[in-house]
Amino acid sequence: MAKILIVEDMRTQAQLLEHHLAALGHESQWAGNGQEALEYLSRERPDIIISDVQMPVMNGLELCKEIKANPALRFIPVILLTAADEATDVLRGINAHADGYLTKPYEQALLGEIILTTIAANGAEDEAAYQDSEPIEVELNGEKHTITASRKHMAKLFLSAYQSSSIQNSLLIEKETKLTETNNKLSRSIEQLSASEERFRGLVQTLPDIVYKIDRDGCFTFVNDSIHRLGYHQTDLLGRHFSEIIFDEDVEHVSADSVIPKIRETRKNAETDDVPTTPHPKLFDERRTTDRMTIGLELRLKTKSGEFAGHAELKALGEQLLYVEVNSIGMYGENPNSDRQYVGSVGVIRDISERIATQQAMKLAKEAADTANKAKSEFLSSMSHELRTPLNAILGFSQLLDDPDNPLNGEQISSVGHILDGGEHLLNLINEVLDLAKIESGNISISIERIEPVKAVSQCILMANALAEKRNITVINNVLGDQIPWLYADLVRFKQVLINLLSNAVKYNENGGQVTLDWADTGEGMVRLTVTDNGYGIPEERHDELFRPFQRLGKEASDIEGTGIGLTISRELVERMKGHIGFKSQPDEGSEFWIEFPIASTQHDVTLVGDSKGDIEEVLEDGETTFKDTKILIYIEDNPANLQLMGRVVLNIPNCRLLSSSNAEDGLKLIDEKKPDLILMDINLPGMSGFDAMKILQGQDSTRNIPVIAITAAAMAESVAEGRALGFTEYLTKPFNVANVAKVIIKTLRATEN
Repeated sequence: MAKILIVEDMRTQAQLLEHHLAALGHESQWAGNGQEALEYLSRERPDIIISDVQMPVMNGLELCKEIKANPALRFIPVILLTAADEATDVLRGINAHADGYLTKPYEQALLGEIILTTIAANGAEDEAAYQDSEPIEVELNGEKHTITASRKHMAKLFLSAYQSSSIQNSLLIEKETKLTETNNKLSRSIEQLSASEERFRGLVQTLPDIVYKIDRDGCFTFVNDSIHRLGYHQTDLLGRHFSEIIFDEDVEHVSADSVIPKIRETRKNAETDDVPTTPHPKLFDERRTTDRMTIGLELRLKTKSGEFAGHAELKALGEQLLYVEVNSIGMYGENPNSDRQYVGSVGVIRDISERIATQQAMKLAKEAADTANKAKSEFLSSMSHELRTPLNAILGFSQLLDDPDNPLNGEQISSVGHILDGGEHLLNLINEVLDLAKIESGNISISIERIEPVKAVSQCILMANALAEKRNITVINNVLGDQIPWLYADLVRFKQVLINLLSNAVKYNENGGQVTLDWADTGEGMVRLTVTDNGYGIPEERHDELFRPFQRLGKEASDIEGTGIGLTISRELVERMKGHIGFKSQPDEGSEFWIEFPIASTQHDVTLVGDSKGDIEEVLEDGETTFKDTKILIYIEDNPANLQLMGRVVLNIPNCRLLSSSNAEDGLKLIDEKKPDLILMDINLPGMSGFDAMKILQGQDSTRNIPVIAITAAAMAESVAEGRALGFTEYLTKPFNVANVAKVIIKTLRATEN
C-alpha cells in the first residue's frame, strides 16, 4: 500500500481519485493547489504525488519544479494529470522533471499500472537524472519548444507516456468490443421488440373493444380498428383531443382537467365544513396506476355517422350516441423513468349499449308489471266489494230460511245447505284472493306481538274439528298445558296460517283418517308446530310446485274444495312474521307441514318502573297525580283493541285527555296541531313505522322535547337498542301491565312539570 498525495483544485475530481486509490488499496491525502501541497510536504513524505496541471495559486508544473529543485523532496515521484488533447503539457512536464503522465479521462486499472510502474522506476533514479543537459529544440503543432531535461529523464517520460497511451488503447479496444456486443444485443432486442410489437398490434387490432392511447395533453396517439364501429377511421382521431368524441354533457365529469380542480376545491372546503369528497373519481384520461386505475366508467360517445352495425335497438337511445364502459390507466414512460412524469394514458372502451337497452327494457317492463299489478289489486278490491254485497244477501236470507221456528221440508233444507256452503266457499275464495293481492302489492299489515299459543291453537282446533267431523277424521291436539313458551307473531295471521294447514290436512286426508298437531323447541330460539296427516301425500316431483299460487297438484277436477293459494299466502305471512315454514311428504303415506316462530322473552316490559303489582287505584294514592292543568296525550296505534285498552288506562288518570291516530302520518299531523304533553307510540305501524316517526319528531324543534313512550310488541334486543338510540323516554313491550303503564305515564308527565 502506498501513501499518495493528491493535488487537485476541484474537490469532486479529488474525491473520484480518492475512491479509485482506495479501491486499489492505497492511502491518500488531498491538497487544493501547489502551495498547499508544499506546506503538506514540509510535514509529511508521501510515496508518490499525483497532481493536476491546471490549478490556481501554483499549478502542477510549478509544483513539480519546486519539488525536483529541493534535494530533500526530488526523489518523491510526481505524476501529472493532463487532458488527452494537451500534448504540450508533456513537453513542459519533461522540463519540470515529472516522473509520469496520466491522461484524462483514465480508468482505474490504468491508474494502478502507472502508480506501480512509477514507484518501481523511481527506485533506480540517481542525482544525474535531475540535472539539465544541453537544450534541444522541438516543434509541436507549429510551435517551437526547448527541452533542457536529461536524455535519461526524457526517455523515462516518453516511456511513461507510451505506457499510458498503450494501456488506454487496450482499454478503448476492450470498450469498443463490449460496445459492439452491446449494439448487437440491442439490435437483436429491437428486432424482437418489433416482432413482439407487431404481434401485440395484431392482437389489439382483432379485439372487439376499442383500445386507445393518449398523450399527456389528451390527444390520441393510437386507436385500434374497432373505432370503425363509431364511424371513424384512425386518421380522423390521431392528434385530436379525446373530448371531441365524448358526449358534451359527459366531458366535464370524466376529464382530469375538469374533475381534479373540483375535487381539490371540495377537499379545501371540507377542511372547515363536513363536505363529502370523491376520493376515487373515474377518468377517461386516468393518471393513476395499479389499484387506483379507472374501472367501469360509463359514458356516452358521439358517433361520426350515427349508424350502429348490429345495434338496431339503439335507435331509441339516440341515433348519434353510443353507451360505453371505459377502463383506463396512467403511463409513466415506455419504461418508468426516475422522475415518474406522466406521459399519457391507455384504456379500453367497451360497447354496453345492449346492456343499457336491456336495462331500459327491464325498467319499462317492471313499470308495466307494477301498473298491471296495481290494476289487478284495484280490480280485486273492487270485485271483492261488488261480490260481498250480493253475497251478504244470499247468505243472510239463507240463514233466515234456516229458522227452527219455521222449519223447511227436507228438500228445502238441503237446498239451503247447498246455498250456505257455496256462499261460504265463495266468501273464503274472495278473502284469499284479496290477501294474495295485498301480499303481492306489499299492502298487507303485520303487527307482531307476544301471543299465548295454547289459547290460539285451541281456537284453530275447534274450527278444524267442524270440518273433520263431516268426514269422520280425528284431530289430535298435543299443544296443551303451560310448558309451551309464548311466541312473537301476529295473532290473527298466526291463526290464519295454522287453520290453513289444519284444513288442508283434513281436506286432503282419507275418510276416517287422522290429523295430529305437535310442538317442539328447536333449540335455536324457535318453537316448531307440526301438522301431520295420513292422507294421500305429495309426489316428490311436484314438491317444487307446492307454494306456487293456484297450484292444486292434480286435485283440480276432484270434489276437494280449494283455490290453490292458501299455502302461498301462508308462506308469505310466516316469513313476514320472521318465521319459517316447510314440509315433507310421501305418496300414500301422508304429509307433515311445520311452521316455526321466535320464542318471546319472559319479561313483559323491557323498562320496569317500580313494582308492577296492584292496579291503577294503588298508583293514584296520596293525591300525587294532581297536575297543574289538563294533560294531552296522543296514542299512535293501529290495533283498535289496544286503543280501547289505553283509553281505559288514561281515563283513570285525573286531568288527562287521550287523542289517537291509527297511523304515523296522521299522528304526526295531530301532534303538530295539538302539541301534546306526552306521546305514546307503537312501532309496527302500517306505512311509516314508529321508528321513522320518532326520527321526524327528533328532527323538529317544535317536537324534539316532547317525551315519547314506545309501547310495542317489538321486544327483540336489536329493536330495544334502536329505540333507546332514537331517544324514546321509555320503551315498554306488549302485553303490558296496566298499573305499570299508568305509573310510567304519571312519572313522565310529572317530570315535564318539574
